[in-house]
Amino acid sequence: MEIIGKGSGSDLITTLPKPPGFFDAASKRYYKEIGRVLITAKVLKRIHIKSLEMLATNCAQWEWSVKAISEKNKQLPGRGFMQLYSTGATNLSTELIIKRDAEKAMRDNLAAFGMDPQSEKKLAKDIDPAQGDLFAGFMAKKNG
Repeated sequence: MEIIGKGSGSDLITTLPKPPGFFDAASKRYYKEIGRVLITAKVLKRIHIKSLEMLATNCAQWEWSVKAISEKNKQLPGRGFMQLYSTGATNLSTELIIKRDAEKAMRDNLAAFGMDPQSEKKLAKDIDPAQGDLFAGFMAKKNG
């Protein structure tokens, strides 16, 4: 077995590793953009790289599906949301299902970085009340 890195998986990453070679252009773009944001926020750790890769691919899938839905809706309003079978039956479009699944996966991936709604609520509860509310103090000063 080959050792590919030293240090703990909990080490913060300061430079983003290259994206996987099998990524398409959109996935690479999201990998780099989101990776830079996470490094700047000092939350990207070595153990998060796979989550970042999944987040990037799900963002690319979401982008593709939104564009595909928009294109179909330009042809015929609503066509991007529903597909019509030759029997007359309808169902959700494949693009809408891909969009929905990508959004769910993105929320799950963001949880790894503490950037989902539940993590935000938890962070809001963890604020030290002794610190006070800076915005309320500012507004009180401003309004006299």
